[in-house]
Amino acid sequence: MGLKNTGEDVELGYPVEDKMVKQLVKSFGGNGKRVLVRGLAEHLEKCKNADEDFKVRFVMFALSTVLCTTSSPSVTGNYLTFLTIPGKIESKNWVDNGFNFLREGVRPFKAKKVAYVNRSLLFLQLFYFDSIVHGGVCVDKSLDPIVS
Repeated sequence: MGLKNTGEDVELGYPVEDKMVKQLVKSFGGNGKRVLVRGLAEHLEKCKNADEDFKVRFVMFALSTVLCTTSSPSVTGNYLTFLTIPGKIESKNWVDNGFNFLREGVRPFKAKKVAYVNRSLLFLQLFYFDSIVHGGVCVDKSLDPIVS
């Protein structure tokens, strides 16, 4: 997707129960521990300039709809941490974060603990459609898998 695989690891340290996070969630139109993606989209459309507020909303929207999608209509709770550190968003390694998010979604499925993959849905759909259009996926079977 054109993202550089460099930067600091994405650490999601603040608990959603943190008072500061709860207050910010409320200011973003959320209730309690959730910020709805639809609400983020509406606020982004109304933004007049690219300030810190816009940056945080955009990152949460992009994570929820493109990079780290789930079947939930709200932002994954862990990403609410970014409400507290808008100045550090550009220094994070979003490539590793997206890959780890996908890996953590596939792991329980491969272990047969769940019947479906609940993470990175958009990526998996695009990968599937791309494999249909281009006649399958060619994988060198002699290589050990990265995700196991």
